[in-house]
Amino acid sequence: MADQRQSRKNDYEEIPGQVIMMKTLPSFHYSLDDGGTAVTIPGSRGFVPPPILLQRSPPSYGETSTSRQVANLDGHVQSEDQGVRPKSSLLPVAGLSSEEGYKSQLSSSAFDEFIIEGYEHVTYETTLIKPPPPEPISGDGDSSSRRGNAAVPNIDDLTARDAVLSYVSQNRCWGLACAREMTIMDITASSAFHYNLETCTEKRTAVWIHEPYTGQVIDSADRGPSPKPWDVLVVPPNPYREGQIVVEVPHSARVVNCYDCSTMGRRRCWSCFGNGEIQCNPCNGTGKILEQESGGASEAQRANAPVIPKACYQCGGGGKRRCVVCLGPGQLPCKTCLARGQLKLSLQLTVSWRLYKSDRIVERTAVPELLIRSVQGRVAFDEEKAAVWPINFFPDEAVNHASRELLDEHRARLSSEKTIAQRQSVRMVPVHQVAYVWRNYRGFFYIYGYDNLVHFPDYPQKACCGLSELLSCSIQ
Repeated sequence: MADQRQSRKNDYEEIPGQVIMMKTLPSFHYSLDDGGTAVTIPGSRGFVPPPILLQRSPPSYGETSTSRQVANLDGHVQSEDQGVRPKSSLLPVAGLSSEEGYKSQLSSSAFDEFIIEGYEHVTYETTLIKPPPPEPISGDGDSSSRRGNAAVPNIDDLTARDAVLSYVSQNRCWGLACAREMTIMDITASSAFHYNLETCTEKRTAVWIHEPYTGQVIDSADRGPSPKPWDVLVVPPNPYREGQIVVEVPHSARVVNCYDCSTMGRRRCWSCFGNGEIQCNPCNGTGKILEQESGGASEAQRANAPVIPKACYQCGGGGKRRCVVCLGPGQLPCKTCLARGQLKLSLQLTVSWRLYKSDRIVERTAVPELLIRSVQGRVAFDEEKAAVWPINFFPDEAVNHASRELLDEHRARLSSEKTIAQRQSVRMVPVHQVAYVWRNYRGFFYIYGYDNLVHFPDYPQKACCGLSELLSCSIQ
């Protein structure tokens, strides 16, 4: 027994001014039979450790493989020919500790370590994917096969008078004498054209996202290379309606260590900084509080009683109390990985469809454009393709010019989006300018649309019930 005590005593040495330190114990060196990595295991005298099966741990951020294969962080190895390769490694920053240096580079490198072909510039912020070059417009734009129907109906004096009588009768304070007695001098027929252009576009953005890994199925690169951004098949529900779909890029997911807790599943408490205790507020960390002795019966005696220090009732005299945030351990569950220690990292592709509309009114008379837009007309020309040619066959050159101008405007404005469908149409609205004479009045009014609506801005008999313009209307 004495020899054993002496042997244990020899395992320790006393350093002046410090605690007793344990001496370095002998080590045992083992080599694996299969040619693996050798390991040295510390032990005590007479202790023989059991055989140990070593397994290489998954690489952490910044670790790269020496061969042409890259091990992703879920333990699998995938070749560079699958389109995935390490993009950057985290190196220590001068003047910072290893943990601080790691976190300083984490914001720009955590989701930027692997490159997938077609997604080289995608980071943890939403990145716009440029569309492929536009395909050539089908057809040759020959006007012979794109003719429209632009026939203008004619009206006579009786139709014009009936239209103006119906219009005036809807304004109960206007007199009907002018509409009945006016002399129609001339009717000039013309057409107003309403050109419409609709362009449906598709925009794609990508971003690296992460979520806690809870054992869900991982669609990794082991199943094949990831398709390029514009090769991911997403069918719009309706080409001429705006919408958005969010999908995961196939074969882009992988399991990585949580960057926020370093796979520990917990982080240092922000309140006690990992100590598990905080300073007691009532005693300011001293453990003592000053209280006045309750001596004497009278109020004067109690006021003059001496003040003596006593142990703090909150911390019991220790000066510190248990942290109310972590309740003592000094650590909190990691919110990033939900205390799992691992994250699922994947590429998220957002496909959005937008519809852009433009129109132009071609009108030669004084009828306001608002009336032309709201009135019923007939479609003189309608065309829908993936990309349309400008109109070049209308007798009114203003319609052809409007088509060229709006198409150029859409192409310049939507250069960052892919055009998937275009539709253009020309709606014709007949407009008749009617010259009239009534007493000393000479002027014009207009009949427009196929319902013979009237625009009469300067009707000469707008007085109350047609009596006098100086009388105010008293009919309610």
